[in-house]
Amino acid sequence: MSDSLSPQPDTPLHVGMFDSGLGGLSVLKAALRDMPGASFTYLADSGFAPYGHRPAAVIVDRSERIGEYLLQLGADMVVVACNTATTQAIASLRKRWPHAHWVGVEPGIKPAVKSTRNGRVGVMATPGTLSSARYAELLRQHAPHITCVGVACEGLAGAIEGGPATAHLVESLLDLYCAQMSAHKVDTVVLGCTHYPLVADQIRQRLPSQTVLIDTAEAVSRRIRHLASSHMPLDAARVATPVAAQLQLLSTGDPSLLAQMATQHLGLGALEASSAPNTLRPPAQSIHAR
Repeated sequence: MSDSLSPQPDTPLHVGMFDSGLGGLSVLKAALRDMPGASFTYLADSGFAPYGHRPAAVIVDRSERIGEYLLQLGADMVVVACNTATTQAIASLRKRWPHAHWVGVEPGIKPAVKSTRNGRVGVMATPGTLSSARYAELLRQHAPHITCVGVACEGLAGAIEGGPATAHLVESLLDLYCAQMSAHKVDTVVLGCTHYPLVADQIRQRLPSQTVLIDTAEAVSRRIRHLASSHMPLDAARVATPVAAQLQLLSTGDPSLLAQMATQHLGLGALEASSAPNTLRPPAQSIHAR
């Protein structure tokens, strides 16, 4: 990989993206829409999902393994489409590969502070995100005079990851965590895990009608485009290229579930997914550990 975003004129920009599982599809959807001329490789680490309860050292190790693989595939930039992996591992990724281009996803504290009317903001996130030093720094920087209520949504990302088979569990957990948000009378709720926008409609139904939900997928997509805009003109030929033909979906878990969820959420018609290389697959005892 080169030190700058400068693919050949006839070669689309290659964006690598990974998440602990399916949640990053919310970021991928925005990026596909905003950058129709780019090529995307999305890797769902579903065999090791969720990241939220795992030690930081384990998350760093997984992120480095996957990041290195995407760079080896020729990615011009890598998007860490996972709040937990960003808060726990992106500093290590940037240190190990300083010339690579890394884009992270963080809880949208800053836009939430701008949005709130009563000074009370809720943050739905994984335990790993809420306990991270980066989250504490975001609060210090952007919300020193705002009441921020963090709710550790234990099990929610894993339940969403399970797809239709665990839909009933998703509903029960949303009842629990949204009731906590309402009890604190927050008027703005940050979706601090990329899995949560996949169930944003269900969350919205459980909160007061005037509650604002903050999803950072759009901001991340703008950041990706900003990094690439001066290096890859989105000319008519690239825009005309079918997006689905430029998208590769990989999973360390069940690729059929990734294909099903991508087909449902990306709006590109029927999609296929493949298994990630065996070198990225987690130990058997870790698969589907919750």
